[in-house]
Amino acid sequence: MLSTTRNITLASKILSRSSCVLPGVAFSKLFFRKYNSDISSNVTKLTQADPVGSYSSLIDILFKEGYASEGQSLIQQLQDHAAGVSSTSGAHVDLTDTELNFETAINFNNAIITAANSGNVKRAEAILKEMKDKNFTPSCEAYNALTRFYATKQRDWKRVYELISEMSHCGITKDIHVFNVIIRGFVNNLDMTSAIHSFNQMLDEEVRPNVATFNAMIDGFTRKGWKSESELWFSKLKEYKLNPTINTYNMLVEFFARTGDISGALRYVKYLREAGLQPDQRTWTALLEGYTHTSNWSLGYSVWESHLRPSDTFIPNGLNAISENAVSAFLRLCAASGQGQRAFKEWEYLKNSGILVRPSVANCNELINCYLKNRMFSEAKKVLFEEMKRGDDVSELGFFAKPVASWKTYLKLLSSFAKENRMRELDEIKVVMFAHDQQVVETVVEELPQLFSVEEKLITKKN
Repeated sequence: MLSTTRNITLASKILSRSSCVLPGVAFSKLFFRKYNSDISSNVTKLTQADPVGSYSSLIDILFKEGYASEGQSLIQQLQDHAAGVSSTSGAHVDLTDTELNFETAINFNNAIITAANSGNVKRAEAILKEMKDKNFTPSCEAYNALTRFYATKQRDWKRVYELISEMSHCGITKDIHVFNVIIRGFVNNLDMTSAIHSFNQMLDEEVRPNVATFNAMIDGFTRKGWKSESELWFSKLKEYKLNPTINTYNMLVEFFARTGDISGALRYVKYLREAGLQPDQRTWTALLEGYTHTSNWSLGYSVWESHLRPSDTFIPNGLNAISENAVSAFLRLCAASGQGQRAFKEWEYLKNSGILVRPSVANCNELINCYLKNRMFSEAKKVLFEEMKRGDDVSELGFFAKPVASWKTYLKLLSSFAKENRMRELDEIKVVMFAHDQQVVETVVEELPQLFSVEEKLITKKN
């Protein structure tokens, strides 16, 4: 409950003449859903039907949902209503400014949390400043909400560390959520020495790590390519009697598959099953990638057919029924095994059956690469000219203004068509490329200067 005892008492005094129709909190929630767009005009309805305490419950909901101004407005209406009751009936209702003061630390903190969680960080920062200006101390939870937003949404580590420094200055004890944000920040920068230091500091402050802590550490070590450390931290997780998540196992399956250690990847799939979990698309995609790296083509196609490719009985629902990574992994398998025609047939099936509603840019880049490796030049050009079209995002030349193909894909296209002496088509690809992002154009021209005229180079520099 966000309201103070005084606020509940106040609501009871005001609404003591009302008969109880519905439980207070239940009625307030219904009222909030129905009337939040026009609270002022519906106060009379609330007063007539509301049981004792519902005003207080409604104000709680308003502050919790981030409607601080509406909450303050309703408080003022409470005061006006009570004054009206007192003057007409002769009854006395004690309404002091103290009782009506909702500028409490609890309400400020909840407003910060709500604003930050909804992505309105400017509002959250403004509330934080106002709170400190009025000599209230923000809670650890309020700081958590802000640091979590800056760390996960904006990657603004400077602000994250400023907030953590404020916490220390105010004497607020850091909890597991704050330490996880700190550790995740170091992991994202692959600074595992600092991540370990923060982990040890957390233990020194008697904060117990959770699964998210160990997942962050395992993520960092797998990305660094350190096998023994990755397995060590998995063991540490088990030592703390914590249950690994599907994400924990998938990170290790991906790591071992990526490094060509299929037996290690299958070992963690076994652990996953023993833990009562089931492999998901991410697990099978990792194994498919592993079989591609180790040239086990038949096992790779078996994983695709048995675990990733939706069946012919699939019912389209307007959404992609298969992950972008799974499709890209399959296309890389086709490219490596020389199965361009199989890639073509599967691509058509995925699109026409409604499984792949909107192919991603990454998928299109992989498809072009697959076709080029299999010398399917016309199909590769068709992907660039047709598959990579995106709605109304076209330039005046009729091509896409954004770099829907990566600069590496353009390098492969141009060099392949030049090698085959398909100069007319090469010029067509140039036109598409020049309509795209300037950085892509500059990179390609710099990498393949022999394919561009002096005039084209000058245009690139001028742009």
